[in-house]
Amino acid sequence: MTKVNVNHSDDNGYYLPHHNVIKASSHTTKLRVVFDGSAPSTTEISLNDTLHTGPKLQEDLFCILIRFRSHQYVLTGDIEKMYWQFLVLPEDRKYQKILWRGSSGETETYQLNTATFGLSAAPYLAIRCLKQLAEDEGHRFPRAAQVFSSHYGGKLGVGAPFLINNADSLFAPSVRKSEGNDPRCQLVISHENRRRKPSSSAARYGLKTCIHPASNVKRRYTLTGAVTRDEALTLRTELTNLLQLAGLNIRKWASNDNNLLHGLSIEETNHQHFLGGSQTLKMLGVFWNSSDHSILYSVEVKPTPSRVTKRIISSEIAKIYDSLVPIELHTEWDRYYAQLPLLNNIRFQRKAIMKSATEIELHGFWDASEKAYGACVYLRTLNTNGRVWTQLLIAKSKVAPLKYQTIPWLELSAALLLTSLMSTVQRPIAQNYSNYLLDRFHYRPPLAQYITSHS
Repeated sequence: MTKVNVNHSDDNGYYLPHHNVIKASSHTTKLRVVFDGSAPSTTEISLNDTLHTGPKLQEDLFCILIRFRSHQYVLTGDIEKMYWQFLVLPEDRKYQKILWRGSSGETETYQLNTATFGLSAAPYLAIRCLKQLAEDEGHRFPRAAQVFSSHYGGKLGVGAPFLINNADSLFAPSVRKSEGNDPRCQLVISHENRRRKPSSSAARYGLKTCIHPASNVKRRYTLTGAVTRDEALTLRTELTNLLQLAGLNIRKWASNDNNLLHGLSIEETNHQHFLGGSQTLKMLGVFWNSSDHSILYSVEVKPTPSRVTKRIISSEIAKIYDSLVPIELHTEWDRYYAQLPLLNNIRFQRKAIMKSATEIELHGFWDASEKAYGACVYLRTLNTNGRVWTQLLIAKSKVAPLKYQTIPWLELSAALLLTSLMSTVQRPIAQNYSNYLLDRFHYRPPLAQYITSHS
């Protein structure tokens, strides 16, 4: 950021409120600054109200985790301070001003020079630059480019334009919602910046305009892998070299094979995130144990108080509202709350596909009762030795409607739920195993007759 002389600054602009967030469990950044781009100005309009968020480029978290389970050798990494590596044009930085009071006690004005976490356009702009990097330099690092392509969708090309008022800048008024003409826009990479020496902050992609869009990264996290150890090692090297071309540093490397971390310094690995001496790492909302190849949850449940109110119950679920509850509900809540620590016992294999698989099948099951219905998908693999390996891939349940519905109707709802799960699961699996993938649906004969009679 750069200090601004308020006596000579432009009257136009926007001041971002900010506050600190302390995360004691973090080993790299215990204190983070959060900027609020949704705070309304004197016009009752916030900066985020005027910004285009851009189309969604990243793949769903669920698909990333499913693909992560399909690799034999896996790698995870963290792009260091990703947003801060993308510069904003100087004329647009007045929309990213902050007030700061230093040790002297005087209030000073600064403007942020890079893409800022807290602005609705920032995720799109950062990820879009990563896509452009893969497009420009992917021929030199094809495996690394494939990681970005699989996590961020297809290649760039002609498509529905991302429309803005002006194609000259990022925030003012280029990313304001268009009111008149809507020209097609283009992302221009600053080649002057790219010719700089690729250090941690010098070689940056300059954000010149917003664009229209032509997937193994979620925000700044990288979850990827390969079938063999050599392929995974090549992938790690290519990812590092590709990102360095844009001045990006990938750190906190972790893997299920220590040989893939050979040659990395202690600072580059994720050893500090081991919990209780076991190689358990937190990633994307779940925990992964790289030693026994399992994915698990970590739940901390405090003792329930003797006096239970609706607020206590709601605070654990939706943080809503206060009033004493009947004794029957009190007893039921105590029983439910006592079972929450059992979630810590949930553990399943990270690897869902065996080596040398010759046949891969997705088996879907569903069922329903008067109170709920659900569906689940198992992945069954057969290898060259005739060994069969079956793993639960996904399960989902829903509460039945309050209005009475017949069991056949609820089973049809469960079948529809399973169809959706099957469609979602097939995409990440088929990318690497399309020649082996089959699907199977399992249901009771009466339901088949019901479907046939109403088709």
